[in-house]
Amino acid sequence: MVLAGVTAIAALMGMLSMLDFSRHEQAEEIGQIVLPQFEADVTRADRITVKTAEESYTLSRDADEWLMEEKGRYPIKLSMLADLSEALAAMTYSREMTRDPRKFDQLGLGDPETGGAGAHMTVWNVQNEEIVDLIVGFKNEGVFVRRPDETRAWAVDTISFPPLQRAARWLDLDVVQIAADNIAKVEIETGADPIYTLDAKPELPGEFVLGAPYQDKELVADYAPNAPGAAMTGFAPLDVVPMDNMHGSYTGRHRVYTHDGLVIEAELFVGDDGKFWVAFSEGIEAETPQAQEKLDEIESRVAGWAFQISRLDYSILQTRITDLVADPQGVLTDK
Repeated sequence: MVLAGVTAIAALMGMLSMLDFSRHEQAEEIGQIVLPQFEADVTRADRITVKTAEESYTLSRDADEWLMEEKGRYPIKLSMLADLSEALAAMTYSREMTRDPRKFDQLGLGDPETGGAGAHMTVWNVQNEEIVDLIVGFKNEGVFVRRPDETRAWAVDTISFPPLQRAARWLDLDVVQIAADNIAKVEIETGADPIYTLDAKPELPGEFVLGAPYQDKELVADYAPNAPGAAMTGFAPLDVVPMDNMHGSYTGRHRVYTHDGLVIEAELFVGDDGKFWVAFSEGIEAETPQAQEKLDEIESRVAGWAFQISRLDYSILQTRITDLVADPQGVLTDK
């Protein structure tokens, strides 16, 4: 109980340290819309730049799409853009926090040009007129803003403000959706071992067995094939670059055959930068007319791009057959 009380007091003192008590009168801006012109017409935005101490990125409109310029004009999540538009339009001043620049970083509002924690966001309309110019900070679940040429820092009331600090959070990387119960078999090539297949258990979606000619090989565990077999059901890239900008060595492939006739071939690479990458090759195909629509949707998202994945996901997609069987040497002898 005493410890909880001390913790609460410490948190309160932290918040109080951010406040500037040199002015006792409530600012007349309290409750007012921060961006009245933007609030009047949120559709006017045509380009958004965000600069942080770590990186800068640009979001630009192209007809009905929004793209990230630094990622080869890769599409971003429209849901996040809608959240940002709604947050900017609804933002009202709730409290003046400080006029002391030394306290800006306590609010996440430090100048990113000098290594501060703030995110400098600028929005232009189609006439290339600047309609928003703010430094935004996030601290203790609060949102704070200040204008770059002013020293007044504010807490604001708003809704659904998306994170600005990481460019990759904006990217629409939900590019391949494969249900576990739709996988018929998986074929894996690692370069080091024989190519092998995993056959889905019809009655148990997400569970697999070794396919011919290794179906009689003893496994290290009955569940061992399940992770590589279902790996593409949870495909979750970390980042993306144009394929021409990815430089690395090909290591193998992971091919998925679905019950509805779709064949998806993921090629695996280790980049010169040590990162792990997936590119979807021309091996992607539809074996039935029913799969063609799904194929077209996937190709529109993946063609020409390389997707960064985690080391763990790479390892699962490139699982060697020798890691699955109790007698690895026997498999290599059969090669």
